[in-house]
Amino acid sequence: QQALKTQDNPAFHTALGLSLIGSGQAASGITELETAYKKDPRQTQAGTALVQLYLRSGQSRKAVPVAEGLVKLQPGNAGFHNLLGMAKGQSGDVTASRASFEKAIALDAKLVSAKLNLARLESATKAYDAATARLNDILKADRNNTEAMFELALIADRKGQQADAQRWLEKARDMADTKDLRWGLALIDFHLRYGRLGPALEAAKHAAGRAPDDLATLLAYSRALLANGDIAGAKTTLNSATRYAEYNAPQQVAIAGLQLAADNPAGAAYSLEKALTNSPDNLAAQALMVTVELRQGNLVKAEKRAHDITASNPKRAIGYSLQGDVALAKGQMTAAIDAFRRAHQAEPSTGSLMRLFAALTTQADSQTALQLAEQWLKANPKDLIVRKALADGHARAGSFTLAKVSYEAALKINPDDVEVLNNLANVQLRLKDPAAIKTAEMALTKAPGNAQVTDTLGWALFQNGQTARALQLLRDARLREPGNPEIRYHLAVVLAQTGRKIEARDELDAAIKTGSAFESRVEAEKLVNSLK
Repeated sequence: QQALKTQDNPAFHTALGLSLIGSGQAASGITELETAYKKDPRQTQAGTALVQLYLRSGQSRKAVPVAEGLVKLQPGNAGFHNLLGMAKGQSGDVTASRASFEKAIALDAKLVSAKLNLARLESATKAYDAATARLNDILKADRNNTEAMFELALIADRKGQQADAQRWLEKARDMADTKDLRWGLALIDFHLRYGRLGPALEAAKHAAGRAPDDLATLLAYSRALLANGDIAGAKTTLNSATRYAEYNAPQQVAIAGLQLAADNPAGAAYSLEKALTNSPDNLAAQALMVTVELRQGNLVKAEKRAHDITASNPKRAIGYSLQGDVALAKGQMTAAIDAFRRAHQAEPSTGSLMRLFAALTTQADSQTALQLAEQWLKANPKDLIVRKALADGHARAGSFTLAKVSYEAALKINPDDVEVLNNLANVQLRLKDPAAIKTAEMALTKAPGNAQVTDTLGWALFQNGQTARALQLLRDARLREPGNPEIRYHLAVVLAQTGRKIEARDELDAAIKTGSAFESRVEAEKLVNSLK
């Protein structure tokens, strides 16, 4: 800064920009780097940093021209071609991205980062064999390359080879430097994603043993504790995380979200107060504080904060959405729907649409909700979340043929979506479609051990007369999820059919005593009366 007062030199802007970014002042740092590069495109250090920063924030449109300028300036620089490949890839230009990576490798056969990026590109385009071969070549040259191991884990996961994915993640974690926590954290996320709660907790304990004071590790550990139902342990871990995060607003917001999941609104409020101490205008912290105040029953504070957010951000959806949440808490459904509609008009998105869709459905205005979803999908046909909501809405309305069409459309977007496969199988059962068994089996293959999918397949087999296997599967589903009354009803029906009336009554009694409203409650009550 002192040097720039004496001379407006691009090199000084570069040095200042990098220094600001290093001290956590990213926005100011980027401004200085942009000034340096604009004044002198030969400031390659500024250009390189800008490309990386733009890519990190998803601004490929800004990254591409800077990367192209670097390549034009130094066409023999393999690193610059690698950067251009990354920028082109993020922009969606796969062909140009591949060409840039291949050029980088041709210029420098030892540039592992370009080989890894090319493998990632091949994996993203489902050229799994080519990507695997390339990654194995990297490991032949360097058997400790954990980046390659992680990419092999991703490929195995995408191919449904979960055991191989786990093996590669564990190997990457164990081979990595003790300070490199990425693969251990990835292993925790992997287990949680597939509902392997015990292994997730073990992986989290392993990570915490390596780095007990690392914030990312503490947050991962708390997620594993929450998934395993250890609320007290999660609260204790999150309290430690709050101390380590100090006054870092984004980190405190993340902690507050987990505190809410741990049913600790007071802890969440404390984290958010720390976030707002140094960053009073942090929108994420202000927005989450509204949610916390609602959880604490402080509607007056929540309403005022929501209005203040709207006044400060009139073109953003967040303020209107929060006003909708407050209206819901006050039982003002019409006002809530109006607020959610204004949020969607301000910033149309999947999230804003889903809030409005849910509110309309709650008010029993399902037809308007379905029309809203259909209109959105005309312009956004690959929106899987809305497509699934539309299918679920048709199913709830009893329009099973329309639901089947919507679920099948959702599967074209993501053929591996277990929830969609399971719901489609249930709809096919309603339509007496024999394909229900095949669909349910496909879902169970992708999610072995999932109680609801197991139940669906068992019920489909029973409807098809395959009682023995149906009974085996339904017993397994009930053991995995004993609190699910629908599963217990299905098991009771099969038990009664096979003459096990006492067992059937026990299952029905347990289902009805849950007090939960479940789809087959009326049938369950009729069946229990018939077995007396």
